[in-house]
Amino acid sequence: MAQPEIQEFKPYILNQLKRNRNTDDIVLHVCEKTGASWQSVHEYVNIVNEENKDDIILGKSPVLVGLAFVTFLMGVGIIIITAHNFYDIYTRNPQDLSYFFDGKTIKEAIVGILMIIGSLKGMQEVWETIFKKMGIF
Repeated sequence: MAQPEIQEFKPYILNQLKRNRNTDDIVLHVCEKTGASWQSVHEYVNIVNEENKDDIILGKSPVLVGLAFVTFLMGVGIIIITAHNFYDIYTRNPQDLSYFFDGKTIKEAIVGILMIIGSLKGMQEVWETIFKKMGIF
């Protein structure tokens, strides 16, 4: 019975890379099934990884993307509420702005800003990939 070719394992390799599996484990499995050399399989895995980088990035983290998006929206919401409170206080009584600048309100605004920054920075590679697929970048 003939050994399968390395290229026949591309779907398997992609699936394992999306699951964030150890590259050496992927190479070992393909080597065992094909009888190919470690170096040739490792090179092929690297090629597949590079050719499908965007899909692999998105495949690794659907839950994280959702959490980052929710965090981003919550940060935006906090900023909007804080801005609305500032506007509301300012239009009713501009002299009462000392209430707005108490420690709690400023902390809320800072938390909102940090949530937005954390969401964008922590998932920078994923966001770049999403924006690239949407044609924004």
